[in-house]
Amino acid sequence: MNKNRLLGIELCRGISAYAVIVVHSGDETWGLPIEAGATGFRLLFYFAVPFFLALSFYFLTRRAIQPMEREDLTHFWRVRLQRLMLPYAIWTTIFFASRWLAFAVTQNLARLQLLTQDLLTVVLFGGASYHLYFLPLLLSGTTLLLWLPWLQRLRLSRGGLFLLAAASMMLYVAIDLSNNNFLLGQGLAFNRLWESVGLEISQYPILRILSVWGVWIIRCIPYLLISLCLHRYLPRLEKLNRTEILVMAAVTFAVANIANVLLPASLCEVISAYSLLLIGFVISNTPSLEPFRGAITSVGSCSFGIYIIHPFWMALSKGSLAALYPSLIESVSIASILLLSSLCFLGSWLTVYYCSKHRYVYRYLFSA
Repeated sequence: MNKNRLLGIELCRGISAYAVIVVHSGDETWGLPIEAGATGFRLLFYFAVPFFLALSFYFLTRRAIQPMEREDLTHFWRVRLQRLMLPYAIWTTIFFASRWLAFAVTQNLARLQLLTQDLLTVVLFGGASYHLYFLPLLLSGTTLLLWLPWLQRLRLSRGGLFLLAAASMMLYVAIDLSNNNFLLGQGLAFNRLWESVGLEISQYPILRILSVWGVWIIRCIPYLLISLCLHRYLPRLEKLNRTEILVMAAVTFAVANIANVLLPASLCEVISAYSLLLIGFVISNTPSLEPFRGAITSVGSCSFGIYIIHPFWMALSKGSLAALYPSLIESVSIASILLLSSLCFLGSWLTVYYCSKHRYVYRYLFSA
C-alpha cells in the first residue's frame, strides 16, 4: 500500500462512498411506503457528493496554483480530460446498454421509450444512470482552473478571497432556492427562468447545454474558491491545537447535516463537505488509524469505483433480499436501508478491489 496516502482523507472517502449508497438505498422512486425516520436518516448522508467535489477541487487547485511549463500544462489537461471522459464514456455505454437490454427483455416499453427519447441527457448529462452526472459536473467545474491565472493576478487577500467565496456560495443558494438548479433525470437547468419568458428549453439543445453547464460551473465556483482559501489557511491551522480543530470541525459537520432540513441544502452541503475534509486532514496522523492502514487505504482508493459500480450491486442486493426476506423490503425503513447499503457497499468494494489487480481494467473503468 502507498505509505504517502493521508489515512484520514482515505477514511473520509470510504465513508462518503458508503454514504452515497445509503442515499440510494430507498427513496420515493422505489414506489414503496417509507417509514417514519427513514427519510430523515437518509438526509444525514447527503454530504457524500459535496465531499467528493471539495476533495477534488482541493487537490486540483493545489496542483494548478504551482508554476507549470507549457508542456506540463498540456500534460495536466490531457490527463485530466482522459481520466474524466474515458470512464464516463465507458460507463455511459455500459449502463445505457444494460438498461436497454433489461427493459427490452421484460418488455417494459414505457421505460424503454423514456430511456431513448432524450439521448442528449444520456450523452452529456449522465442520464444513463442516476449517479453518472458527477463526472460531467466535475469536468465543467474543472474548466474554472482556466481562470486561476487571472484570479492570481488580482492578488486578493485571505479576507477578500473568503468574501468572494461567500458571495459565490450565496449565488448558488439563490439559484437553488429559485428552482433553477439542475434537474437530475430531466437534464434541465434554469427551468423556472425559461418558463417565465415562455421558452420551452427542451426545444433548444444548445441553450439547454449551456444552461446545464452554467449551473454546474456556478455550483463549483464556491468549491474552487474555498479550496484556494484552505491552501492559505491550512498552514496556520496546523499550528493550532489539533483536538480543538477536530472538535470544531466535527460539530460544524454534524450541525450542517442536521440543519439541512431547515436551512438551504445547497448551503449546508458546502459547509459539511469542507468540515469533513478538515476532519480528514486532522486525523490523518492519528496513531490509532495505523493498525487499519491496509483496509482504510483500500476502501479509499476504491471509493470512485464503488461510487460508479454500486447501482449494479444495488439491483442485485435488492433482488436477493426480495427473494430471501420479502417482508424486509416491503417498505423503506432504517433497518432495510442499513442492510441493503451494507451488502451493496461490500459487494462493490470487493469487485473494485479485484479489478484493481488488473491494471488496464482498473485504469479505464475505475480511475478518475
